[in-house]
Amino acid sequence: MFVRFADERVTSRTITVLAFLAGVGIPSISYANAGTPLMWATMLHMVFGNACIGWLEGALLAYFFRVSSSRAIGLMILANYFSAWIGWIWLSGFLGHRDNLNLYNVWPRVWELVFAAYIVTLVLEWPFVVGCLWKTKKVFCRSCVACFFVQSVSYILLFGWYGLASVNSLYSQMSIVPIEQMSLPANIRIYFISDHDGNVYRRGLDSDSTEKVFDLNSTDSADCLSIQKSLSLTNFEEIVVLLESGNFNTPKILTIDVAVPDDDCPRSEDRSLMTRDRFQSPSPIRSYAPKLGSAIDSPWKFRSRFWPGDGLTGENSKTGAHIRFAIETPFIEWEVRHAILLPSNHVLFQLGKRQICILEPDTRKVAVLCFGRGAVAVLERPESTARAAVHSIRFTTLSNSRRSTVSALHPGSESHTANSKRFAVEKAW
Repeated sequence: MFVRFADERVTSRTITVLAFLAGVGIPSISYANAGTPLMWATMLHMVFGNACIGWLEGALLAYFFRVSSSRAIGLMILANYFSAWIGWIWLSGFLGHRDNLNLYNVWPRVWELVFAAYIVTLVLEWPFVVGCLWKTKKVFCRSCVACFFVQSVSYILLFGWYGLASVNSLYSQMSIVPIEQMSLPANIRIYFISDHDGNVYRRGLDSDSTEKVFDLNSTDSADCLSIQKSLSLTNFEEIVVLLESGNFNTPKILTIDVAVPDDDCPRSEDRSLMTRDRFQSPSPIRSYAPKLGSAIDSPWKFRSRFWPGDGLTGENSKTGAHIRFAIETPFIEWEVRHAILLPSNHVLFQLGKRQICILEPDTRKVAVLCFGRGAVAVLERPESTARAAVHSIRFTTLSNSRRSTVSALHPGSESHTANSKRFAVEKAW
């Protein structure tokens, strides 16, 4: 687009610079291991885009309202940087308090925020528009009209810019439903850290009833549950908590005194014990989600990565079916973490920092199971089989080293350890 002024012309050098910036800034060419398209789009907007938008708004004011182009362009460039950074500070304050947002209520809030951001921009940039139209007739009325006009034009362009860089396939390709609309198996137990109090709970897939397992009092949104080989029980695994240690690659490990038979734990593709870290690596190498029970032979494979825009990807080697969904917009982004493929081909996964969800691949339905983080799924075998498997297996005491670890990582837990001194062996309900 070429805008000509009465007193000056856009030089070919200016056009070349703008074209170069636009070419560099096309969000779709950004590589995943260097961030996401939305991250690059936001950076380019905040650093370079405000100058381009200010130039356009100043040009529009100069052309339609007959004011000095040099003054209008200078003031509007300054206005855009001012409103963008002040608005970003305001927006960051809101985005830091999104705990009440979930799959079912997020979009009305997002549109409210878009409208609020537009109004804030009008208010912040109006004084600069007044400066552009100063000493003209009816400056107050004309400046209001001019501000509304130029901001509407720039917002349409920004809407398209961020729309190209955003990902919203979670809502456009999936069906968001209540959990009651899914038929879930009854022989699976979910262990998770509650969003309400940071303690560890367990529940079934087919029931809302929860039972507290361990007083953790976690406040770190990256804390999660995992499984490791039991050092004291043969053919058993322990459910543990991965905590912050100051080392990104080596979390602290805290036992919650629950053991599960080997065959009832999730397994990796090579049938080895599942592994998990607090943060999924941004490496281009994508590891597949572990599988529980008979799901190890399922043709479905799912994987997720670090960035919200990567979401959850699934493929069926038998039918060729493919699923991919994610959500990353300027106002809301939810990464996918800790996915596990269940025997019914449902996928248990964490969405954002506080939603534990279920995906039904065949129907493309997604529902919130409960609010929490770091969930682990295990099988619940028939009671008779379980008793036969564990009837002679009990801990008589915790080792001194483990007790020291519990004491150091979880102050006040000494009484819990001393009173129990035994593992609550899973399956001995």
